[in-house]
Amino acid sequence: MMKVVIDSISNREIAFAFWVGVALLATLLSRDVRNSIARLLTSIFAKYVRSNLAILIVYTLIIVWFLHSKNYWDFSLLKITLFWFFALALSVFFKMTEISNMRFFIKLLRNQVSLTIVIAFVVETYTFSLPIELALTLFLLFFLAMAATAKVSQKAEYQSVIKLSNFIVQSIIYVFILHAVYMLITDPAQVFRSESMKEILLPLALTIFIIPVFYVLTMRLNYSSIFYTFNHTIDDSQKKKELKQKVISVAGLSLSKSYQIRKKINWFSPPNVEDIPGMLVEV
Repeated sequence: MMKVVIDSISNREIAFAFWVGVALLATLLSRDVRNSIARLLTSIFAKYVRSNLAILIVYTLIIVWFLHSKNYWDFSLLKITLFWFFALALSVFFKMTEISNMRFFIKLLRNQVSLTIVIAFVVETYTFSLPIELALTLFLLFFLAMAATAKVSQKAEYQSVIKLSNFIVQSIIYVFILHAVYMLITDPAQVFRSESMKEILLPLALTIFIIPVFYVLTMRLNYSSIFYTFNHTIDDSQKKKELKQKVISVAGLSLSKSYQIRKKINWFSPPNVEDIPGMLVEV
């Protein structure tokens, strides 16, 4: 099993992981950074977030088990699965407060089937030798960091640095793409083998299967936020119960309506109890 996983790791991924690891170790030497990371982890693993994250992980494991039972998933796809989970699933997880309607998921699927996936796969499939990948990845990460730092500073004298960094980053990416195109022309069979097609289609399949749990978690987030506000701002238990029932009757299973109500009724600026029925009518 481990051999299959290790064999699936490309030179580009090894180079990327190496330099990111070096950067992380250097960053962790700062006490302030360590304290910031500790505070971030504390907030991430708060009780409510922890329970939702556990649901997401368990559901993902069920999806993988299902695909494995259908002879689609095997351990050679573990790398792709982990990358999808950390790059897409967790990204959406921490953006659930921004999910206002079902169009969010349509856009998510559209991004998954876009040409960027195919391009990214082709560029990832055909890599250079490890020493060349280490050098190119170092330059890429270095100039990306330079450009980001210069943009954050917002100083006019750094505009030339931003332009130079962007030019070098684009040049390195073009080198990756041109190499991939050349190898694709000379060795097209590598892309169209069944294992490669599985790697292309797996992120799309995982995304389709994960949408229902994100819908449920977002609805849970909306209702929990609304009811939390009621519980901490309304003393009359009967009034509280009536308003909760009214919210459920208005929003039901509608993602957009529950989102609108959550935005109107929130803990940071709770409305007057008398105004809430009128707010619900406006949704």
